[in-house]
Amino acid sequence: MKNFTFLLVLIVCLLTFVKQSFSETTKNTDIVKTFDVELTGNIASFQIQKLTQLHINDSHTFSVPKSKNFRNKCVGVNQYFKANGELGKKGLILKRELTSSAGARSTPMKHLFFRNTFPKMNKLCPKFNSFNDSEKLNFWIWYFAAKAHTESECGRNAYNPRDPNGVSIGELQMPDSWKNRKWRGLTGGAGGCEATPPPVRPPSYTHKKPPASLMAGTDNNLSCGVEVLAGVLCGFYTSPAESCNGTTRAPYGHGFWRKLKDGLKGPIVRDIKEFPLCN
Repeated sequence: MKNFTFLLVLIVCLLTFVKQSFSETTKNTDIVKTFDVELTGNIASFQIQKLTQLHINDSHTFSVPKSKNFRNKCVGVNQYFKANGELGKKGLILKRELTSSAGARSTPMKHLFFRNTFPKMNKLCPKFNSFNDSEKLNFWIWYFAAKAHTESECGRNAYNPRDPNGVSIGELQMPDSWKNRKWRGLTGGAGGCEATPPPVRPPSYTHKKPPASLMAGTDNNLSCGVEVLAGVLCGFYTSPAESCNGTTRAPYGHGFWRKLKDGLKGPIVRDIKEFPLCN
């Protein structure tokens, strides 16, 4: 009888142990399943967010400039493009201005920069007319980066007191004097070239303490640069800037920046032609 009782107790203990083990296994499996669902959900959410970003910027379709000097000076988080091809801080400012997004200070421009009517564009960027809007946006940001590279080493040497028209300053070497740029904004001299405080001191290789200037501010300088280029492409405001009814002009070989007047042989155009989607 004692042996039977002992055997019965042993069986009950074994059954209890098996039940608890099964319960813990099920519980752990549920935890793993829940974690998998949450992890998969997060990954899916991240992928959607990333794809949306890439769709907007098209940064996954091209690499940084081949030119070592261009790459070293103009690529970085605070520059025009990051090393992975996404837009940097200055690139985002240009995106805002070129697409007339919220906060843009220059004339509404998307109708202009996203056209397929630029003369000689086939020699500068043969595939431009086949680009979608995202690719055209990135082309123009690259275009400005190429100009800034030649004009100021992308903001590193941004003070030129010897310009024939006065002091030139900032990323794109814009006029420091308001009287030399007031016609390059909206009607009446407002818009992208109407710089806002505070003035900042521009970096310079040749002058230890150049005077502070409104146009040394990156936002002011790039906004004004977009405004000026729009005027150049539209024929120096031969029609209202918002509509640009005049014939568009080629994006090189003339215009406000002397180094763009060198045509296809100049250093700015050389860098522009590195845009990987053009060929």
